[in-house]
Amino acid sequence: MNEMIRVSNLNLSFGEEERRNQVLFDVNLSIHQGEIFGLVGESGSGKTTVLKCLAGLFNHWHGELAIDGVPLAHRIARERCRSVQMVFQDPYGSLHPRHTIGDILEEPLQIHGIGQRQPAGTAAVGICSSLSAAAG
Repeated sequence: MNEMIRVSNLNLSFGEEERRNQVLFDVNLSIHQGEIFGLVGESGSGKTTVLKCLAGLFNHWHGELAIDGVPLAHRIARERCRSVQMVFQDPYGSLHPRHTIGDILEEPLQIHGIGQRQPAGTAAVGICSSLSAAAG
């Protein structure tokens, strides 16, 4: 199976010199195509911080990151923005109560010009069907 996400020796610190606080220590993980992976840990253990490094929200990390076999640079490439997105933990901050799931899933597709315009909800239904098939 293809390795979809690889994190090798990921380290991250905030601050400088005596005020430096290391928050990630040699994190390693590998997720292959078709695997379902849960990243669990206590509050403050670094779960979201690892994902923010992968998504490019933190770019001062040390180590190696790769998505779909492509090593990630510290600068965010346009293609990376098209393939990786954060879904934040707080549903009240992530989801708009007046938007349908279809609206929420279609918005990034429209922003990045992925696919052609379809009747409302059609693209989202295809995405949901693809996700169901992949998980099943």
